[in-house]
Amino acid sequence: MKMRIEFRGLALVALACGCSSGGSTTGSAMSGSGTAGSGSTASAGSVSAGNAGSGSVISPGSGSATTGTVSGSAGTSAATGTLSGATGSSGMTGQGTGSLAPDGSATVDAGGSDDVNASDAPHQAFSCTLLLAPFQTSQWFTGGFQAAVGASKWEIKWAHNAYTENWANPTDGFWGTAIMGSACAMNSTAPDRVFFTVYSKTITGEAAWETAVTKVVDNIKAKYPTAKQIVLIGMARAPNNQPCPNNNDVALVVTPEEEQAMKAVADKSAGLVTVGPAYGVTSCAYFVMNNTNLQGNGAKECADALIPFYK
Repeated sequence: MKMRIEFRGLALVALACGCSSGGSTTGSAMSGSGTAGSGSTASAGSVSAGNAGSGSVISPGSGSATTGTVSGSAGTSAATGTLSGATGSSGMTGQGTGSLAPDGSATVDAGGSDDVNASDAPHQAFSCTLLLAPFQTSQWFTGGFQAAVGASKWEIKWAHNAYTENWANPTDGFWGTAIMGSACAMNSTAPDRVFFTVYSKTITGEAAWETAVTKVVDNIKAKYPTAKQIVLIGMARAPNNQPCPNNNDVALVVTPEEEQAMKAVADKSAGLVTVGPAYGVTSCAYFVMNNTNLQGNGAKECADALIPFYK
């Protein structure tokens, strides 16, 4: 039996077979095994005592307690915490582990080395998301992604050879690119979220990547001050993120240096910047020869991989 614990703001959501309803937390988030005992439903949210089991502290929680406590015996931890809720519910038996992102929310493994914060994309409401991107991004965006996530709230500005080093220049002509296709129904010129596709064929080394991406983020902040979130996303990866035979385009692989640079920029942004999921194609045949442009089923594969994160 597995339990996934997700902290978002003040809320604690526990998913297991037999779950307890809402509440807020203070103190520490713990994982472990044990039996919470049988509980009784009460308007004040009290739960009868049971065996607390043993556990280890994963990460400090946050929030304010209201009423009701969970108590028990034979348990130890590095810190104490209090659970409270509007209503009580029956006890449960469970075992699980979890990890917390810097903002206190659960993290999700996207299948690549990029960490994706589960609360960043699907759980926040944005009126308009703008993508700043090269041509490849536009292929999966119009290849099923935009229609699936809600065309009235997504828009894109793209151009061929729109490299990161160009966007790092605040006076570069790419900033004047018009919206391609349909625009957001609301706040089209004042998006509250901006995606940026990190892409270059000349930048090497983590320091150089971080410098260039930091400049891009600074430009986005200056040109779109309404943005509450900036998402950095890489290009579509070749199978297993390895070079394709007979394709000499270096941008088919997202290097560890590029990944670390994106993460470093996000880490120093005080929560404004996040790193999007890793994605790619299952066959090198889905890239145009010696190019990053997609063909065949490539655009659909990329769209299908990303839709669940943002739908």
